[in-house]
Amino acid sequence: DSQGMVCHPDLQMYHTARKDSEFAFTVDNPSACKTTFRDADGEQHEVHSRGNGLIMVRPNAAEHCVGPTEGGTRTILKFIYVGDYRKSPAFWHYTGNECDETNPNRRALSARRSSPSHSDEL
Repeated sequence: DSQGMVCHPDLQMYHTARKDSEFAFTVDNPSACKTTFRDADGEQHEVHSRGNGLIMVRPNAAEHCVGPTEGGTRTILKFIYVGDYRKSPAFWHYTGNECDETNPNRRALSARRSSPSHSDEL
């Protein structure tokens, strides 16, 4: 059972932004899990991805998040097309993984790890 993923824009990990794209291919999604994103005008959209569906996200673009599966499952194949293997400065910052306590992803992960439902899984 997944708790989802907090909202975030993707970092530009490789040198050429126009060639850097992330894809999530949905194998199946018999759950309530939905993907939410904001378009260039700031309007929020929500998608319930079905099997054989594909979502593409560009770096430094749409803020997106994934909701919980609520007891179901969602199977995806996630991959990145880079087109240019030279790394951006953000890549090296990310590999250091030096997020302080103010980082929203770190706070969300800490909350999940300390929740009663997570401790039952361990």
